[in-house]
Amino acid sequence: MNNKDVEYEEIKIDENTRNEAANHYRININKPHHRRTTKEPYVTTIPIVWIASAAKLKGKAIHVGIILWYLSGVSKNDEVTIPRKLLEQFGIHRETCRRAVIELEDARLITVHRTGRKRARITIVKNFKIQETD
Repeated sequence: MNNKDVEYEEIKIDENTRNEAANHYRININKPHHRRTTKEPYVTTIPIVWIASAAKLKGKAIHVGIILWYLSGVSKNDEVTIPRKLLEQFGIHRETCRRAVIELEDARLITVHRTGRKRARITIVKNFKIQETD
C-alpha cells in the first residue's frame, strides 16, 4: 500500500469538547488568528569583514556605515542618500556624517557619487576585501 492510498477517518468533536480544549490552551476560537501585518525594519546582515574594517575607522564611521546598510536594505537599492531626519534620529550631526562618509570612502568601503550641490549618492561596496600591504 502506497502512502497516497492511506485514508484518514474524520474525527467529530462536539461543541463542549471544543470549548474545553480552547479554554485549556487559552485559544480564542471566536476570533481568527492573524499574523502581525506590520514588520519592524531591521538592518540586513553585514559582512563581518566590512563591519570589522569600518569599526577601525575614526569617529562615527561605523554608525554611518550601519545606517547605510539599513537604508540599502529597506530601499532594496544599492545607491542611497542619507536623510537628515535619520541622522537626527541617531544623534549624528550632518558635518560628522560628512566626515564619516569620507572615512568610509577612503577605506574603500563605499563609493560616493557627488553631483554639484545635490546630496551625495552612496553605494556600499558589498564585495569588500581587505587590501594586503607589503
